[in-house]
Amino acid sequence: MVEAAAAGLPIIATRFAGATADVVIDGVTGIIVDPNNIPEFSAALGRIVDSPQLRQRMGNAARQHAETELTPERSAEGYSAAVMKILQRRKTSD
Repeated sequence: MVEAAAAGLPIIATRFAGATADVVIDGVTGIIVDPNNIPEFSAALGRIVDSPQLRQRMGNAARQHAETELTPERSAEGYSAAVMKILQRRKTSD
């Protein structure tokens, strides 16, 4: 999803896909749908296909979001924080 956002593409994703909340801002950088709702997915796809303006607006927002928020540095910070949290838990349980 990050690659699609960086390429300026709007994203249709499900609520429960791993990093969806970090990458897709519903209605801004793409559309989030229920994973078990095929009509909802079809409607989202139709909205993006049928509206060049919506596709362009969401694509531009996705690219901007990727350039500012989805950087390698931000990813490294997130991984580092997660590792530190795990290490702290281990230290307090010993």
